[in-house]
Order: sequence, then structure tokens, then C-alpha cells
Amino acid sequence: MAGDQNKSLTLAPTATGSTEPRDLRDRFADVVNIKDYGAKGDGTTDDTTAVVAMMNDVGYAFIPAGTYRVGGSVELDYPLYFAPGAAFTVNANDTIVIRNTIDSPRQWIFKGDGN
Repeated sequence: MAGDQNKSLTLAPTATGSTEPRDLRDRFADVVNIKDYGAKGDGTTDDTTAVVAMMNDVGYAFIPAGTYRVGGSVELDYPLYFAPGAAFTVNANDTIVIRNTIDSPRQWIFKGDGN
């Protein structure tokens, strides 16, 4: 297989219920995962940079289980899905404004003293 290192495998399955096959890279691009931007979600690390970087991408943002510390004023303009066990921790005097839909199986998605 020498010389094949630069070739990529393209898979274009048809999802259940759909009629058109799509490349997996396109499918994965439909959802933006905050951990792809370096968020730790450990409740200690400041994940603000990852949240802000994620804001620049288009798509449905997926927040996996974890506690994501966010400082400063952050505005989120895209749909968010918080997985079970996912939450933002907001510092006192800091603000997160969400201007789109939130989908969450939990009743609360924020921890801390922020606004």
C-alpha cells in the first residue's frame, strides 16, 4: 500500500429515513462539538475560548457531558444541544446570552453565580 498515505476513504451511506447518500465528513460537519475546539468540561478549566471559537461555525452545537466554565460576556447565536450531564458554569458578574433554541433533557444547564 505504499503511496496510498495521501488517499482518503470516502464513505457515503444513506441514513435511516433519508433517500440521499452523503459523505461522512459532510454528516459530521452538521453538528459542532464544543470539545473539537479544546473545551475540557472539567469544571475547572476556563472553556470560554472554546465557546467563542465554536460560535464562529455554523451548525447545531453539541455540548457533551461535563461542566464548562465560561467567563466574560458571551453571546451564542445558534441552536445548542446539552447532553445529559452537560452544564455551563458562569462566574459572578459574567453573562451568557443565548439567542437561539436550547435542547436539553435536563431542567437546568447553568451552574454558578453569573447572569
